[in-house]
Amino acid sequence: MVGHGIADDLAGGQVRPAGEVEPALDGGQVGDVAEQIDVILTRATERREETPDAERLIDHVVAPLMYRILFRPDGLDAAYARRLVTESLGRTG
Repeated sequence: MVGHGIADDLAGGQVRPAGEVEPALDGGQVGDVAEQIDVILTRATERREETPDAERLIDHVVAPLMYRILFRPDGLDAAYARRLVTESLGRTG
């Protein structure tokens, strides 16, 4: 089972090193998403957690969020993001 740390990192946005400012997600930053996911997965591996494939996270977490941002922003909140992460990691509740 995937550990709690990776879910917290993914849903909470705790990705960048302490003190580093999170840049705005604009056209220049979209490519950075895969790199940030790699950081999250590396941290999870260091904690000896099972990690999903990065492409799975992009397909099941990032893509739905981007769709909502662009086309259906109503209902886009932290609970929705956490649900996507939980479902992607194969956990319930």
